[in-house]
Amino acid sequence: MRIVSLDEYKGYAGVTVTTYDDRILGLLDAATGMIEAYTRRTWGEINSYTEYFDIVDEYKQDVMVAHYPIVSVTALVDDYEDSDGSGTTLDTEDYNINTKTGVISLDEDDYFTMGPKKVKVVYTAGAVTIPEDVKLACKMQVKYLFDQRDNFGVQSERMGDYSVTYRDGEATGGGLIATAVGILKLHRKIL
Repeated sequence: MRIVSLDEYKGYAGVTVTTYDDRILGLLDAATGMIEAYTRRTWGEINSYTEYFDIVDEYKQDVMVAHYPIVSVTALVDDYEDSDGSGTTLDTEDYNINTKTGVISLDEDDYFTMGPKKVKVVYTAGAVTIPEDVKLACKMQVKYLFDQRDNFGVQSERMGDYSVTYRDGEATGGGLIATAVGILKLHRKIL
């Protein structure tokens, strides 16, 4: 799914013709991929996940899932694969969920069982509604790429005794412009 639709981008950029629609769609796909790679998130979707956690500290009270924001937790299982092969499914009253950060914490004085893959979390995560600042970063990125389509990276050019000067510092690692990175830092998933 694209972060920004063709119509949203054209409205932002003031494009009224259809001449460049295919090129813009390609750039929207590229910018979406760049933003998802940078933020380590998939935008515009809600998916189901199952994760297992190794507990190496006897006083461990929280786990952080890989995908967030969390929409719901279907099951939190401690001591997964205990003696009867299932574990203990915890009641929702026994833990707290920070939906924004993806952290699930046990209540005070409760700890997860130590061992490899001792905690199992089944949950859904994601956001159907894409934040407006993420959309803005995508639009800015596409506009930059579109505007540079014929002279990508060239700042100035001279014909007599041919000379070319390349732009410096506009795009960061991964090809995102610095302004977009500044916006997206707020949405980047912590590893």
